[in-house]
Amino acid sequence: MNLQEQISGNRIMNNTGQLNEIQLKVFNKVLNKLLSQNFPWWFEGIEIFRAGFNHGQKNLYMDGNIYVDADWIGEQWIKYNDYKPVPEFGNYYDDYSFGDLIGINDGWIDILKEIFLSVFNSIHGGDYPKYLSFSWLNVKPVETKKEEDMSENNFLKEHIKKVLREETGERTKLEKVITNVINRTLAEKELPENFHSVVVDVYGTNYGDGCMITLLMKRPYSEEESEMLFDVTREAKNLIKSFFKEHFLYGISISTSTIENYMKMTSD
Repeated sequence: MNLQEQISGNRIMNNTGQLNEIQLKVFNKVLNKLLSQNFPWWFEGIEIFRAGFNHGQKNLYMDGNIYVDADWIGEQWIKYNDYKPVPEFGNYYDDYSFGDLIGINDGWIDILKEIFLSVFNSIHGGDYPKYLSFSWLNVKPVETKKEEDMSENNFLKEHIKKVLREETGERTKLEKVITNVINRTLAEKELPENFHSVVVDVYGTNYGDGCMITLLMKRPYSEEESEMLFDVTREAKNLIKSFFKEHFLYGISISTSTIENYMKMTSD
């Protein structure tokens, strides 16, 4: 179901410019769905209290709360405010907003804006907004809860991850973001028992950057296992293409390897 189909039954022309109660519920529902699909590495939820169209300035105005990953807040703040300590977000009288955490250095910023503008216009109708500000969205940090599992299998995974980090060096931020996107996608899929983890390598060529996604297996794998993993990661690959379509001019590829072979390859 596309965006228009999701909201076509809820469009009510509103000459005042502001969404009414029914429209606001639809606005929140569709935003939560689309933002969680497009920005799984930082988005946790959104709650818009008021949204409308300023006919004079042709802009979308809104206020509310946006719930984001707490670690992501620190990363974004440092990116745009490296000379200031990270403030405490989530207080009622915050001096800072969501607009202080995002900017032109985020390759996905245009996608984010387009989602807000297109969803609003599809619900409200009328002229298409030319501008919106995120300065009226309060930031609510969400701590990611990690359950500690020291089973034999989990211990092996953590040990191998440590070895991989030592062998391949520190991952770039871009590689970490892509890995996070893939892991969130795979969390909802049925995977082979032989599957271990995903590793992402971004590399440069004379024709532009490329991205290699390697599916690591604990031991030698069958063709059936490899095909199964390729099918379940196709969705993640398409998602990454939509985010970085202008970045990876050399393409995005997926391969399968055992941990042992991957370590040999990266150590050469």
